[in-house]
Amino acid sequence: MEPEKRLYRILIIDDHHIIRTGIKLILGERMKVQTEEASNSSTAIEKVKAWYFDLVVLDINMPDNNGFQLLTKLLILQPELRILIFSMNPEEHFAKRFIKMGAKGYLNKEASDDEFIKAVNIILAGKKYLSFAVTQSLINDTTNEKSDKPFDLLSEREFEVAISLVKGKTLSEIADEMNLHSSTVGTYKTRILEKLNIQNVIELNQLALLYDIKISR
Repeated sequence: MEPEKRLYRILIIDDHHIIRTGIKLILGERMKVQTEEASNSSTAIEKVKAWYFDLVVLDINMPDNNGFQLLTKLLILQPELRILIFSMNPEEHFAKRFIKMGAKGYLNKEASDDEFIKAVNIILAGKKYLSFAVTQSLINDTTNEKSDKPFDLLSEREFEVAISLVKGKTLSEIADEMNLHSSTVGTYKTRILEKLNIQNVIELNQLALLYDIKISR
């Protein structure tokens, strides 16, 4: 007799109802799961405070919080929490940053159902899900090979500020969101422009478009 499959508890964090529904359907067809949903960051945080989850499927483009901040808050609440980032943002610019911050995997929303289930199973087995592109990027980091992507020149904080600027947020809005002084955010902005060899936020947006950094505003 085949052993009974374990019931996994999975939290789906995404502000689009149709995406949450689609993920639930895919999981329900392939696995024995109990799913919970959160359409915003505050609900997600409350659910992680209240329950244990085997896995969190997280969209990093939430309307009430940026993905960097939300990931950090969730891992503070449950340091061993297994999180799969599921996003439209291109993995070559975002994946290794979130994995270094503690996510267990990163998958683009254009992935197939089979690849999604593969990523989920790998992470539930206690491993990290890494695509070939992400693996090569991480190898380049360890061998000090220089990246040809300008946004890789930015530190984690600088990249976070850059993404917020691309979204059209003001320095004061970014400061409030990141719990920093506006002057500190201004310093980050100056460093970003210098490192990317650009003059202003207009050119930052053009560079983001050139390198296919798609941001939900």
